[in-house]
Amino acid sequence: MSNIIQRKVAIRFGPIVGEMAIRIWQAEENAPVLFCLPGYIGHIGSEYTFLADHLSGNGYTVIVPDIIGRGDSTYFGNVDVYSPKNMLMTIHALFSAFPGRPRFVIGTSWGGVMAVFYIQAFRERFDGVILNDIPLINYGPNEEFRARLIEMCGAEFDTWDEAAKWGYDVLDRTLGPLPDHLDAEFFGKNYVRQVGDRYRYKIDPVLADVIKQTMSAQFDLTNTIAAIPSPVALLFGAESWHRDAAAINFVRKNGSDVTVFDSLAGKHPPLLATRDQHMIVQGFMDYATKKAQPWKQTSNA
Repeated sequence: MSNIIQRKVAIRFGPIVGEMAIRIWQAEENAPVLFCLPGYIGHIGSEYTFLADHLSGNGYTVIVPDIIGRGDSTYFGNVDVYSPKNMLMTIHALFSAFPGRPRFVIGTSWGGVMAVFYIQAFRERFDGVILNDIPLINYGPNEEFRARLIEMCGAEFDTWDEAAKWGYDVLDRTLGPLPDHLDAEFFGKNYVRQVGDRYRYKIDPVLADVIKQTMSAQFDLTNTIAAIPSPVALLFGAESWHRDAAAINFVRKNGSDVTVFDSLAGKHPPLLATRDQHMIVQGFMDYATKKAQPWKQTSNA
């Protein structure tokens, strides 16, 4: 049985200081560690709860942060603080706070993009990298998707129930159909906060401007991902607009150890909230862990 621990890690950008809230699903001592980087739609990472419960019960410690400006982490109220450079330093602080191996990272949507940028910038080697529905080549945002995210940053409501239902409906329409256990009550408990006599989402409102800037960026990650010197899994929703067959085939053919799962249930991105998806992630991690620790294999493995 895993033990869920709450921690905060100090974040500093020159004279500016804040904190990043982290939840840890602690498995046995020296267990392999999986870092989970959330995407824009979840913001906080609570959607990893179901995967973390599963993996921690199967021998993996799982670390899920509230990226700065989201959840219970510091809201800086300044667009410049959320620069790509500072976001990479935030991720570096997270990884540095939990040394040891084997080490894995999973990133959903923009969280996966940041994981790739981080690996490229810091040359850190992970024992396995899972990229959940990321744009291998980004030509620009899905405008409806971006509009809903921006709207969510500034939305206000009279009641908790109203905020929970509106947010759930956005996720269900964008990603759905959502599983029964990821309902409006779950969304409200994890993503809604009270500000005075109004209810908002756990998002720094200035992130609307960050989303406008970053989601319009154009880039090509195919060569960078193919060069990652560890097992890589690419996950895509069956209806995802990020399923670029040519880009996927390029990475598969040119990477040293790339596995593609391109028909997961849902649109963009899969929330990894069901057992079938949990088993896909666990299967990949079991395989990669054996590669990282061959001495732990039994004679029958």
